[in-house]
This record gives sequence, structure tokens and C-alpha cells, in this order.
Amino acid sequence: MPIQLIYSNGETDDESAKVLIESCSITEKAGEEGDKYLSLSFLQYKAPSKKYMAVVTPTATVAQPQVQQPSNQAVEQGKTYTVQKGDTLWKIAKQFYGNGNQYSKIVSANSDKIKNPNLIYPGQTFSIPA
Repeated sequence: MPIQLIYSNGETDDESAKVLIESCSITEKAGEEGDKYLSLSFLQYKAPSKKYMAVVTPTATVAQPQVQQPSNQAVEQGKTYTVQKGDTLWKIAKQFYGNGNQYSKIVSANSDKIKNPNLIYPGQTFSIPA
């Protein structure tokens, strides 16, 4: 959560900025028992902006006769998937399994690459298990 930092350089008017606390340390120096020295490090806060995602418009195609395919052909062939900007594990699971709740299968199969399921990055390649 950002905080409002108001500071002065001693020469001009006070300045103000929204910041996040990056680190904090408290020390006590020898010979000054009871005195605490507080060191803070700040990052300037920028409010999140709207996320935009490209929408692909389907083009007209000639109807092909439907061939009965296995229910999960992409997965049965041992496919991999490279993460694109805007992807989530839920979205990838829905694409391959038809159900976003199945994202844990992808996490389990790629535990060496996925440390936090909420943090995946464009360019990562995941194996998609059956």
C-alpha cells in the first residue's frame, strides 16, 4: 500500500510523493544505548494502469468435414506451450483441458519452472501433461 512521503531539502518548498517502503532497518550504536537509528529505502509508487489485450478476429474459413479427434489431442502428443503476454495458468488450462480448474496439472508438471502459480512470465515454456 503506498504512503504519502513529504520531505524538504532545506532550500525550497516541501516536496511530496507517493512511495512504497522497499526496506527498513533499525540499529543501535555502541555508547548510545537506547537511541535507535532507523534507515528506510523507498520506491516511487506508480498506480497500475489498465491492461490491454489484443483481440484476434477470426477470418472466414472453408468448412472442413469434422474428423473425430481424441478429446485432448494436443496433450496426448506431449505438447509444450510458450507463455505469451497476458496469459494466466487458468487461461492455458482452459485452452488445453477445456477447464481452467485444471491449471494445477500444469503447475505439478512444471514445478521446476513455476515457483508461484500467480507469477508466470512471457517466454517461459511449459510442458502440458495428459
